[in-house]
Amino acid sequence: ILLLLENTKNRDLLTTFLGLHHVIITTEEDMNLDVAFDLCLIDIAYLERMQKAIQARKSRESSVFLPIALVVARRDLDLTAQNLGHSVDEVILTPIEKVELQTRVETLLHTRQLSLELRTKNEDIESFIHGMSHDLRAPLRAIEGFTDALFEDASDQLDAQNLSYLGKVRSAAHEMHEIIDSLLDFSRIGRHNIELIPVEVQFILHDCIRSLEQEIQARQARIDIVPTSEQVMANPTLLKMVLTNLLTNAIKFVPPNVAPHVTVTT
Repeated sequence: ILLLLENTKNRDLLTTFLGLHHVIITTEEDMNLDVAFDLCLIDIAYLERMQKAIQARKSRESSVFLPIALVVARRDLDLTAQNLGHSVDEVILTPIEKVELQTRVETLLHTRQLSLELRTKNEDIESFIHGMSHDLRAPLRAIEGFTDALFEDASDQLDAQNLSYLGKVRSAAHEMHEIIDSLLDFSRIGRHNIELIPVEVQFILHDCIRSLEQEIQARQARIDIVPTSEQVMANPTLLKMVLTNLLTNAIKFVPPNVAPHVTVTT
């Protein structure tokens, strides 16, 4: 716990009380907040001088929760409200009972710990997805390679239906590449922005229907597209994944012996 308090009496009292269970750091020189800490208790004098440094430190740790608690007298609360900005996460009004102070400090530290654990889990998930994508790309490259070889070397020996099947294999492999790339992008949500571009929803829907052609034929489903808009801002691959899942559920979850009829308004 980092204490940035000009009032030496308050600083000594908090150091003694909180030091029973936590490591206490007091500094008057490190104005860049480069010291490692999990919670900072700060008064209004330090906050006014160090607001930019606090915001910079929070920006560097934007993926986790770094609690900054302002310790202020009740009589001064109105005077400090304009200085809070986005730097302060909690306001501790003095005087305060020790039990309440301990509870609020422990709550902030627990929240900090949970955010650190969440970041670690997110990093593990991203590492898993990276490894999985690498393992999936290898067989996909083999499928695409053999498909291209068949097109080049044996297309004249295949009838129209088999050529159509071969084209669907190639399209499915290409779609799988896009899904893998989207999974990688999705794993980075929160740290990186997903690219959004103008997308023709009708084209995406027709791609979805082509991908689901076998399921649609097997269930004798009918899908109607009612166009109402030109474009939307979206990630094409992620949008296709969402629409494909929605269409799959729509033609799958129907009463027995009922042919699905789906109408999509774009």
